[in-house]
Amino acid sequence: MSGIERRWTLQQALTRLFLELTRAHPRMEPMMAAGLEIVVGALDLPMGILEFRPRPEGPVLRIFRGLPEESAGALLAALRDLTSDRPVWVRDVEEAPPMLREALRAAGLGAAAGLPLGGGPGWAGGLILGSPKPRTWGAEEREFLEGAVQAIGLALERAALHQAAARQAEELAFLNRLALRANRAQDLYELFASVLPELVQLMGADRGAVALIASSGDHLVVVTEYNPVGTPSGLGERIPIPDNPSMAWILQERRPLAIEDVKTDPRIAPVRAMLKRVGVRSMLLVPLWIGEWIVGTLGIDYVREPHVFTPEEIRLAETAAHQLADALKRFRMIHILQAQADRLHVLYQTARALAELQDLPALLTRALEEILAHLPADGASVYVADPADPDVLRAVVALGYSTVPMVRLSSQAAEETITAQIAIRGEPVWVEECDRYPYPPITRRILIQEGIRSHAALPLRRGATLLGVLHVVWRRPRAMDPETRDLLESLADLLATGIHSARVFEALQRALAQRETLNRALEEALTAREQMIQNVSHELRTPLAVALGYLELLAEGALGPLSASQQEAVAIARERLGQLHRYIELLLTLQTVRGAPQLHRPLDLRRLVEAVARMIRARLDPEKNPFEVRLPAEAVWVVGDAEALAHAIGELLDNAFKFSPPGGRVELELASEGGIARVIIRDEGIGIPIESLSRVGEPFYQVDGGTTRRFGGMGIGLAVARSVAEAHGGRLRLHPRAPRGVEAVLEIPLSGSPEGSAA
Repeated sequence: MSGIERRWTLQQALTRLFLELTRAHPRMEPMMAAGLEIVVGALDLPMGILEFRPRPEGPVLRIFRGLPEESAGALLAALRDLTSDRPVWVRDVEEAPPMLREALRAAGLGAAAGLPLGGGPGWAGGLILGSPKPRTWGAEEREFLEGAVQAIGLALERAALHQAAARQAEELAFLNRLALRANRAQDLYELFASVLPELVQLMGADRGAVALIASSGDHLVVVTEYNPVGTPSGLGERIPIPDNPSMAWILQERRPLAIEDVKTDPRIAPVRAMLKRVGVRSMLLVPLWIGEWIVGTLGIDYVREPHVFTPEEIRLAETAAHQLADALKRFRMIHILQAQADRLHVLYQTARALAELQDLPALLTRALEEILAHLPADGASVYVADPADPDVLRAVVALGYSTVPMVRLSSQAAEETITAQIAIRGEPVWVEECDRYPYPPITRRILIQEGIRSHAALPLRRGATLLGVLHVVWRRPRAMDPETRDLLESLADLLATGIHSARVFEALQRALAQRETLNRALEEALTAREQMIQNVSHELRTPLAVALGYLELLAEGALGPLSASQQEAVAIARERLGQLHRYIELLLTLQTVRGAPQLHRPLDLRRLVEAVARMIRARLDPEKNPFEVRLPAEAVWVVGDAEALAHAIGELLDNAFKFSPPGGRVELELASEGGIARVIIRDEGIGIPIESLSRVGEPFYQVDGGTTRRFGGMGIGLAVARSVAEAHGGRLRLHPRAPRGVEAVLEIPLSGSPEGSAA
C-alpha cells in the first residue's frame, strides 16, 4: 500500500472514530471500547489498552484487548512513570527504557506505542498499542494516533463532565428529598431506614448503618441498617467509645473518618472483629453532631473490594449526616415534650382509675394500656403479692408478651426469675440491651422467645410492704432516659397505692358479700325447715301408722296363725318400714357429705355403676321399664366414698323410673373426657320446668310440692346426689330433653389410676 493510500485509510478510520465518539453512550466504557476497536483495527494490531480516570482521585476505567489484565496494568504503570505529557514510540523492545522494556517483555511484545490522554497536569489516562514483533511507527500512523488520542480524550472528558453534572444534580435531588423527609418524618427510625438505601446506592457502596450513643454515654448502638448484599447483620451491635481510636480521632478532628482498609488501619482496632464478622473492607464514618456534642455516627461500608473515598463522596455523606442530625435534634426536643405530656397523661389516667375504685385487674389493665400507648412500649405486666401468702407473686395482668404465672419469693426463685430478684432486692432494674444483662435462666428464655431487647422492672411498695413488681418491655433497643425512668417510677408509686386501695375495697366487698350470704342462707334454711317438716310429717305418718296397727294385731294374737292375710300384712309392714329406712339413709347420707370430710379411697367407678345398675334392674319389670346401660371397656378411676356415690347414682335412677311413664326408656351411660368422669342418666318422663331448674336439688324441694303430690318422696334424692357430687369436687347438672324427659349428669374428677391416687 502506497503512502497516499495509507494516509487515506487512516484518515477514514479517524473520521469513523469521530462519528462513533459523537454517539450518545449511556456510559463511558462503551465509548472507550468503540474507540479502541477502531484504532486497533485501523493499524491491524493484536493488542491495545485504553485507560481513563474521570476524576483525579476517582476510580479508573480501563479497556484492554489481546493480553491479560495483569500485563495491561504493568504496561500502564510503566507508561505513567515514564511520561504523562508526550507519546512514547518503541520500534524494538530492546530500545525501550528499562522499566517499559521489562513490561513489554512480560507481555510478549516486540514493539509498542504509548500516548497520554489529555494535555493537563497529572495522569488522566493513556493509550498503549503493541505488536509481537519489532515495528516502525510511520509518520502517517503517528499522526493518526495523536489525532485519535486527542479525540478520545476530549470525548471522554466531555462525557465525564456530563456525568459529573448529572451526578451533582442527582446528589442535590437526594439532599432535597432528605431535607423534606427530615422535616415531615413522624418516626426517626423510619427516616433512617428510608435515607440509607438511597445514600448507599448513590455512593455506589454496599451497605450502611446509623449508630446512636446510648444514654450511658459509653457506647454506640447500631439502630438502623441497610444490608442488600446479605452480609451478617450488625444491627444492635454495641461500639465502645472509651479506648476507641476511631471515635477519639473523630472527636479530635471533628470531621469524617475514611478507612480504605479496615484490616490494617489501627484506628478501628476495638471494632475490627465486628467489622470482619460483617465483611466490611472499607468504611466511611461520619459523626452526627448536635451543637458541640456527638450523638451518633453514619457509616457507609464497602464489602466487595477496598474503596478510596473521594472528597465529593465525603462531602455528600457529611451533608446527609448533617440533615439526619438536625432531624435527630428535632425528634429529641419533641421526645422530651412528648415524654412530659405522656407522663402527665398516664399518671392522670391511673390516678383517675384509683379515684373510681375499680377492681384490681381493671385498674392495672388500664394503667398498662396507657404505658403501651404513650411510652410507647411493646409489653407490660404486673405481679401482685398474694394476700393469703405474701411470699407468692401472681401475674395479675400481662399485655403484649408471655409471663411466668406465679413466682415464689425464695433464694432459689431469685436464681431463676428477675421478678423474684426485684422483689427481694427492692431496687429497680433498667436494661437497654437485654442480651448483655445477666438475667436468670427462666427470664432469659422468655426474653429470647419474645424477641425483647430492652426491659425495665420496678418493685411496687407501700412503706416497707412489698405489693408487687412492674415490668415494661420493648422489642427494639430503648434508651432508659431520665424521662422514661421518672415516668415509670411515678407510675410504680401510683400502682402501689392502687393495689393497696383495691385490697381494702375488696375486703369491704367480701365482708358485705359474706353478710348477704349469711342472710340468704338463713332465709333458705328457714324455708327448707318448714318444707321438711311438712314433707316428713306427710310421708312418715301413714307408713308408721299402718306398721304400728298391724304390729299391734300381731302382738294381740288377733290374727292367730299367719294366714294369707297375715302374710300380706307382714309384707305391707315390711314395705312401709323399708321406705322409712330408705328415707332415713338418705338423710344420713346428706348429713354425712355436708359434714366433716370423709375418708375417700380410690375406686373403679365403672364397677360401682355396674353394681348399682344390676341392683336396680333386679326390681324392674323389663317390659314396663326398658333400661339400657352403656359402660366403657376400661376402668374409670376416681377417689371417693363408694357408699355415698352408690346412693347418689341410685337416687338419680329411682327418679328417672319414678317420673317415667310405663314403657318409658331409661338410659345409663358412663363416660370420661378432659379429666372428668360423667354418669349420665336420661329418661322420657314428665321433665322439669325451666323456671324450676335452678332450685331442683335443694333439700326437700319438689316441683310438685303440695299435699296433693302425684308422686311420693321427700324431695331429698336430688339433694343427696348434688351434695355427693360437690363433696367429691364435682357437680350435678340437669338438662331438659326434647320432646320430654330429663338428662342428669353427675360429674366427678378422674384420679388417673389407683397407684397415682394413692401417691
